[in-house]
Parts: sequence; structure tokens; C-alpha cells
Amino acid sequence: MPELTALHYPGVTEPLPTRSTFPDSEWTLVIELRTLGVLEIQRSTAGERESIPLQTKRMALLAYLAPSSTRQLRRRDSILGLFWPGLDQEHARGALRQALHALRRALGRDAVITRGEEEVGLDPKLVHSDVEAMESAVRDGRPTDALAVYGGDFLDGVFISDASSELEEWIATERVRLRRLAARAAWAAAARGSDRGTTGEFVRRAVALSGIDERALRRGLEVLDRLGDRAGAVALHAEFAERVRRDLGVELSPETQAVVQAIRVRPGQ
Repeated sequence: MPELTALHYPGVTEPLPTRSTFPDSEWTLVIELRTLGVLEIQRSTAGERESIPLQTKRMALLAYLAPSSTRQLRRRDSILGLFWPGLDQEHARGALRQALHALRRALGRDAVITRGEEEVGLDPKLVHSDVEAMESAVRDGRPTDALAVYGGDFLDGVFISDASSELEEWIATERVRLRRLAARAAWAAAARGSDRGTTGEFVRRAVALSGIDERALRRGLEVLDRLGDRAGAVALHAEFAERVRRDLGVELSPETQAVVQAIRVRPGQ
């Protein structure tokens, strides 16, 4: 099978984690699901790549079914409640059958798998998701690869009018979890930085991914200060303070202000 490298995720320096190697006769295509910063699905067959058009709701269903390191199948009842809360059991099951038929038609018959009558998922040999690739890169100690895969928020801008509030909550929870995972990768990459510029870049990204967490800002200020980049630390503080002031209408805590003030007045090195 082809390795997922920079061809698939620009900036990746090592092959992303893949499943076991399969004989060519069994590996006819690879489906790539991207949900981080973009929402698209592509088919790769014999070196050719093409986008697969799908309705937004079915793309979200794919994202929900995508295998992870801890789970491969979902229960049908949970899918019905999330995606078709306004339908009774019979009609909701019919809607799910129709959606799965459409996915098999678009992705290939073997892409959607089931276990008995109650569990359904995607074949991890055939369907690769950027979420799983990012999680695996972090788990394997390759933070820069994880950051290369993380293109932005999970299912950013996706809204499904007839879905349940629980689905919205799941998307929001996943969005926060993956952003935190990306921040963790950025801190790990900063710790391995080979020079001040590279380290500073990863620190700034880690702080940005941490939202309005002042603890992350203080950590970033301290790292930049140790590097001797006081100007960078002051600029990072100013940008963070402006964002908090604009979005929340508040000032930073005295603790954070004290950290940046100490950096400002420290004698030059």
C-alpha cells in the first residue's frame, strides 16, 4: 500500500502511520478523509487522486464512523439518535440504511463494515482519516508530523440543521480535544527545536492553539525568555492581551502581567 507522506499532508517528513501492508490484489484503493481545517474525501487508485462529492451530513457521518486507535465500530442506535433525532425508529433506520448505501456506492462496497445487525463502521484498511493520522503521530513521538496533519479545527464550520444537539456537542468536544492535542504536539516540537527561531515558532503556535489559557501564555513567555528572545516574548504577550481584550473585554491577570514586566525590565544579555 502507498505510504501517507508529504504527497498527502504537506510538511510531513516521515511516513504517517499506516495499517499492515497488503498485497496489491487486496489493496485497490485508499480513501482519505480530511476533517481538520477542511472537509473533503479523496480516492487514491493506482496513483490517481480524485475528490468524492458527498452531502455535508454524510461527510459528518463518515467522520463519526471513522476508526480511531480505541474504537472501530459504532452502535446503530447511537447513530440514529445523533443524526435523525426527529424520526421514529423505523424511519430513522431506513434513513441510516439509505445513507450507508450511498457511502458504499461512493467509497466502494467494502469501505463500510458491519458486525451483526447493530454495529457499523469503516474498514481501517481502506479508509484513512487525518484525525487518526494525527493521533498516531503524537502517540509515536512525531510532533512535527502531527502539526503538519492538523490543518485547523475539526469539522470547522459544519452545521447540520436536522441533527441532534448531542451531535453538536460531540463535534464541539472533539474540536477542543484535537486542538489540545495539537497544542501538546506544538509544545513537544518546541522542546526539540534546533534553534531559537524554530523553537519560537512552535511556542507561538502552542499558545495560539491554547486559546485564552493564560497558563499557556506564561509558559510560552518563560520559554522565549530563556531563549533570550525578549522581544518575541513581549510581542507574544501583546498579541494575546489584545485578543483577550477584544473577545472578552477583560485584561490579563496580575500574575501574567508580572511575568511580562519582569522580562521587560531584565538587563540585556
